Amino acid sequence: MKKIIAALVVVALLVAAWLWSAGRERHPIQLTDMPWQITQSAEGRIRVFGIELEKTTLQALMQSWKRLQPEIGLFISKNGEKRLEAYLGNRRLGLFDAKVIIALEADDKLLDSFSGDSASVKPMPSGDYKLELSEKHLQTALRLPISSITYIPKVKYDERLLEKYFSQPAEKLPHSQGGTFWLYPDSGLAVLLDPDGKEIFHYVNPEKFPALVEKLKQESELRLTPKGE
Repeated sequence: MKKIIAALVVVALLVAAWLWSAGRERHPIQLTDMPWQITQSAEGRIRVFGIELEKTTLQALMQSWKRLQPEIGLFISKNGEKRLEAYLGNRRLGLFDAKVIIALEADDKLLDSFSGDSASVKPMPSGDYKLELSEKHLQTALRLPISSITYIPKVKYDERLLEKYFSQPAEKLPHSQGGTFWLYPDSGLAVLLDPDGKEIFHYVNPEKFPALVEKLKQESELRLTPKGE
């Protein structure tokens, strides 16, 4: 019942916005920053939420998004893989509130230099470690381009809404916990449709989509492995 109500709320918001704009011919509403409004540049880069992947820098995003104070950290996984991420907090994008996390484009040499001069190390529930960056490295991180976006909406989606606004996926990939990934390789988008939790939208450029799918598969398999094995 809760899923049905949540889905109806989404539809009601969209219909209300459309009716309001239709009744105001002189000042129609132009809905922007919706998760399905994905465009592609001439160079093949994905653009969504005003971010052009692998081009827009975190510093440029801070100038575009008001009152943005990202929490930047270097994360090291159990297998030693490093990634530089920024948590952007809860944001109102389009009609909906969502948590937004971005990854920053950085080569191994730069990540190694960051980890060798970190301010502190904090263990995470996932088993990863989070390293806080020095002020010098924070300034460097601000100038790096955004390579991927993780968008976690507070509004609940279901299959009907995904089909309506994102179309049928090219492929559906089962998740170990009972959900399903809806894969849109041409748009660089993978959506986790989770019946018991929150939907998660992953955005990358199309050429990096196969690597994203492989990563999602590996993470799914790791969740099936009991601790200590």
